[in-house]
Amino acid sequence: MKQAINNGDIDELAQTRQLFERMLMMNQQEWLVHYYIALANQNLYYFVRDDQDQQAKLINDAIEHLEMSLELNKKFAESWTLLANMYGLQIGVDSKNTIQLSKKQKKAIKTATKLEPDNPRLYLVSGRSAYFVPKAFGGGFEKAKADLAKALDLFSSYEPPSDIYPQWGEDETYVWLGQIAAREDSLQLAEYYYQKALKINPEYKWVSNYLLPTLKKKMNATVQSDF
Repeated sequence: MKQAINNGDIDELAQTRQLFERMLMMNQQEWLVHYYIALANQNLYYFVRDDQDQQAKLINDAIEHLEMSLELNKKFAESWTLLANMYGLQIGVDSKNTIQLSKKQKKAIKTATKLEPDNPRLYLVSGRSAYFVPKAFGGGFEKAKADLAKALDLFSSYEPPSDIYPQWGEDETYVWLGQIAAREDSLQLAEYYYQKALKINPEYKWVSNYLLPTLKKKMNATVQSDF
């Protein structure tokens, strides 16, 4: 899955998702497989930004798989964390239910925090959510930066219980810090964060092919405007 995400290859990512579905039929650690199908959906969501109907289908399907995961293993904090993120994404395509979805998101985060308070992905999801939520509604860049910094601190010492457990997120944490820095016109800091992401994951095409070139253009424009 990681290689498909790195390459921005929607077909490869869809094939990975199909592999997880076949694993379900083999009754192999179903609660974890449901989680990975939902994770694939989350990443597919970002590849279909211009198709809100498809995004809604991916979110709803992900939520169903996470609910099935939690029916089988209610103590799996990763599923609660990803469920919180999916509720956040759902708000973007179903704004009329924002209040209800926000309550569900807060409940999922609260449950995940009780189960595994030192899970870095919990703070990554919280920080990413705060990036999109106005300060007046409990979000904002300052909260996002605090949560993302906490995530990085936890990533430095986090070890998953098993090799098959989720291990993603550290590179993405730097990316979101970089995007905040860029939005705040701290361009050199943004470049630092993007380079940190690439050091962890050199094949991260979203960073190398889009975010960094876009940042460089902004930096060059800023230099030219100073003359």
